[in-house]
Amino acid sequence: MGAVLFQDHGVIGYYSKKFNTIEQNYSIVEKELFAILKSLEFHRNLIQAYTIQIETDGRNCIFENKVISKRTERWKLILNEFDLTIRNIKETENNIADKLSRCFYVDTEKHTDLYMIVRGCLETEEDTLVKDERNRYVVKENKEVEFVTKVHEWSVHARIYSLYNNNIKERYFIKNIKNTIEKVVKACEMCLRNKRCRKRKMKKYRITSNKLMEILSSDIFAPFDLLEYDKSSQVSGEKGFCLTITDVYSRFTVVKFL
Repeated sequence: MGAVLFQDHGVIGYYSKKFNTIEQNYSIVEKELFAILKSLEFHRNLIQAYTIQIETDGRNCIFENKVISKRTERWKLILNEFDLTIRNIKETENNIADKLSRCFYVDTEKHTDLYMIVRGCLETEEDTLVKDERNRYVVKENKEVEFVTKVHEWSVHARIYSLYNNNIKERYFIKNIKNTIEKVVKACEMCLRNKRCRKRKMKKYRITSNKLMEILSSDIFAPFDLLEYDKSSQVSGEKGFCLTITDVYSRFTVVKFL
């Protein structure tokens, strides 16, 4: 399923979810309504207390003279929490949401066997590839770095442990192999650019409210340079300070210059 939350000025948020094994057994009507329900719940903090128009290419969601299941009836009761209208649109007009809920096939290059890539780096005697006592191909002494680099790129930039154990250890012999692998991987420009930064995940706290003026959040934005803005009677000096107060339920915000 896929959904897009937007206003006239542009997109505000996206939502996409894969149906699990139980949800895959829902009827078409149930799947369409379930997608609307999950999208609304995902964006609840942004849309609650506002009038929302839902555009869907599923005619069944209009529920005009339709016999619906008990599950669908329960979902309709949840939808009553929102101020919304449902409008049916043509399937050709629902491109953005469809993109989020479709699995597209991507053309890829034809797979090339590793042996054909590294053949020029292997030791030969009278046009015959040399193997060691463990029946592994022997790599030429002056081709170690070139060989490991090719295997590293072929394996989609595998890390040191995976490169050695899954691609080289059982099939090829290189003197001082572990040091060579470590040298190549640590010097790989592509790996350095795309190295994943391991950060400790902080627990996320989501503040919700069920009625107006129940929970207020505030913050101070300061200091900012007033010389870049027009002068007003509310501020003085070169540095400015402002206090923001927001109602969590309605998102109504007041800004006060200090």
